[in-house]
Order: sequence, then C-alpha cells, then structure tokens
Amino acid sequence: MKCCGSQIISTAANGPVQSDEQRRIEASMQAVVFAEILKPLAASLGPFGELATGAIAQSVFVRPNE
Repeated sequence: MKCCGSQIISTAANGPVQSDEQRRIEASMQAVVFAEILKPLAASLGPFGELATGAIAQSVFVRPNE
C-alpha cells in the first residue's frame, strides 16, 4: 500500500490479523449464538433437542485442530 502523500511503501496487512486462539474464541461464540437461535427447535425435540442443536452448532462453526 502506498500513501499518496509519501514515497514510503507500507507492508501492513489490509485487515487485523487474528491468532489461532482468537479464531477459536470467535467460532465458539458464533456457535453459542447459533445454538440460542435454534432454542425453539430444541424445545420441540424434547430432552434430546438441546444436545442435538448444540452438536449442530459446534459442527458448523468450530473446526477441529488440523
């Protein structure tokens, strides 16, 4: 990236760089929010519903270590 008022070229990243831990935290929070959205569906499925919707949210948002 080059500033129009300066001859210096910057090598800064275009966006904030996230660490692996930050990505895992963000994915976990997204899974929790998604599971909360699925609460009405979980209620209609009975006692198994909360476990099922939690597992679905984890599988969609949280990736295993590669």
